[in-house]
Amino acid sequence: MRQLWASVAFVIVVSGISACGPKTAVVNTTRADLATLESTEPALAGALAALRERPDAEGYLRAGETLAGLGVRDQALELLNTSVRLDGRNALAYEARARIWRDWGLPERALEDVKDAVRLAPQSPVVRNTAGTVFFALGQHAEARRYFGMALSLDPSAAYAANNLCYVAFLAGDLATAEARCRQALALSPDVAAARENLALIYAGVDMRLSEQELVAGAAGDAQVRYNLGILHLARREPAEALAAFEAACIAEPPFRDACERAAQTRRLLKEK
Repeated sequence: MRQLWASVAFVIVVSGISACGPKTAVVNTTRADLATLESTEPALAGALAALRERPDAEGYLRAGETLAGLGVRDQALELLNTSVRLDGRNALAYEARARIWRDWGLPERALEDVKDAVRLAPQSPVVRNTAGTVFFALGQHAEARRYFGMALSLDPSAAYAANNLCYVAFLAGDLATAEARCRQALALSPDVAAARENLALIYAGVDMRLSEQELVAGAAGDAQVRYNLGILHLARREPAEALAAFEAACIAEPPFRDACERAAQTRRLLKEK
């Protein structure tokens, strides 16, 4: 639950294998740092070595996707641009480029690329899902739901698409459908942590004990549970309880990322009341 699409909302799944967006921390990497990053990231080292040996469209795509996963989006975009120039029929290159624009907060730029990806690979559930996330980022939730539904129809085992349908249903206030879709996602893949987080958000308006049970089941550690509980308390307009949860996550070993900042924000919110 690292990046938030809305102030207190749990994230929507953005790829076919990740439950809550990429788990790798975003790296603020400059070009001078790339060699160091290559020495510490085996996947990147392998992708760049393959690219040097065979600089074709597929090699640029693989290297670009690997860099994007590490948060090095500017250089990733350059590699993906080269991949598209070498092979303008590879839907995955357009899809990867669309994800970069979306994650940069520029879904308008992503839209053209994701439409090209859908045109080139209409039967790809991953491409359809990415299109859904772009429309979601644009605030076009009905269109997002349509694309997530198509992704699930193309691949009935796509837990990520079921979770995304859960989240969109939750935002529409259809809690019964939201719960059913999240349960479907967990039945398809029990390790989809985002589905448990979304269930916790659904239950927050009814029973915080149920929310905590889902968070505990899906969290990697107590600090993450505390942080997520803080988000839920914010959603319930309970800033004092949220502050206590964020502070607990902040002082944990290791501390949960962003908990200290959230605690400071919540502290300011309480002072303004």
